[in-house]
Amino acid sequence: YWTLHDMWAFTGGCHHSGDCLNFQVACGNCQEFLKNPAKNDLSHQVWKEKVQAFQQPNLHIITCSDWLKERAASSSILKNQTIESIPNAINIELFKPAKKEDAKKSLGLDPEKKHILFVAMRVNAPKKGFIYLEQALKALDKSTHELIVVGNAQELPELHLNAHHLGHISSTEKMIQIYQAADVYVTPSLEENLPNTIMEALACGTPCVGFNIGGIPEMIEHQVNGYVAQYQSSEDLTAGLMWTLANAPDSAARNKAATSYSEEIIAAKHVNYYAHVG
Repeated sequence: YWTLHDMWAFTGGCHHSGDCLNFQVACGNCQEFLKNPAKNDLSHQVWKEKVQAFQQPNLHIITCSDWLKERAASSSILKNQTIESIPNAINIELFKPAKKEDAKKSLGLDPEKKHILFVAMRVNAPKKGFIYLEQALKALDKSTHELIVVGNAQELPELHLNAHHLGHISSTEKMIQIYQAADVYVTPSLEENLPNTIMEALACGTPCVGFNIGGIPEMIEHQVNGYVAQYQSSEDLTAGLMWTLANAPDSAARNKAATSYSEEIIAAKHVNYYAHVG
């Protein structure tokens, strides 16, 4: 049994192929990651080795999202393997809601303002899409909205909203408190499978906004527990933030986590899968 968290297992080496669909036939001539792409380049050589190595009759694949399952099933390497989609699990007794006013006060935030949360290991990594959020924030009232940023960044660009840059957070308890304080969590990422940050935010009762990419639409039920914005559209990201802040109840976010990602539910899915594939 092999649980996949990205596309590496069925490509010539990349973890996310973007718009490239070569993995469906044969990798090679890799324009995105190789300096000297060619028909028989490194990506093609790695692809050939994987074709041979992964044709095992007892290989069973689990993906963390339906999106990744569909990609794996369409790949030339894994198309003949058994593939099942089972999401990651989260401890909903640890990641849980609390009074937002209390959480805001504990973090030194103004409880009278709405707080938008952005989290990334490297805030300025291009694929995390912070530039789209930067544009989206310009339409929000800076007297009533503020931004919370978690992650490594030498400095933030000058933003329309007042931003609280909390840096890298290593404490789980502190991170939970941040989720609890936020009124909305936003992920403008350009590549994602099934983001743990969305799952954690939902479990803490915080509605989410993200682009229509990867497994994000499986987690955010559009205009229920958040908003799925048009890909790379800052304007729709703004619309999503405004709709979610005005309409998405915290209970809808928590319910999604509890009914889809609790450890009990995910464990049962694994047991059922193992029982059926032997």
